[in-house]
Amino acid sequence: MDEAKLEQFMGAVVGHMTGAAVCFQIWLGERTGLWRAMAGAGPVTASKLAARAGTNPRLTEEWLKSNAASGLVAHDVAAGTFTLSE
Repeated sequence: MDEAKLEQFMGAVVGHMTGAAVCFQIWLGERTGLWRAMAGAGPVTASKLAARAGTNPRLTEEWLKSNAASGLVAHDVAAGTFTLSE
């Protein structure tokens, strides 16, 4: 087995899986109104955003953290806030 080809293949697979997960997070935020609730809100905590969007605070925090990991929102760890850029 060609180890270099296997490594290249696995890198492509992981890239596709990551892309699919990010696409799902984008769709989920649109479907639940989280993106609209973040728009123009400035830095928000997960609980504040959940209250604005009418979503579960814990699940909203998971959604925010995954979007921060993807670089779609900024996360200020010290303040516990998330920001959607203009």
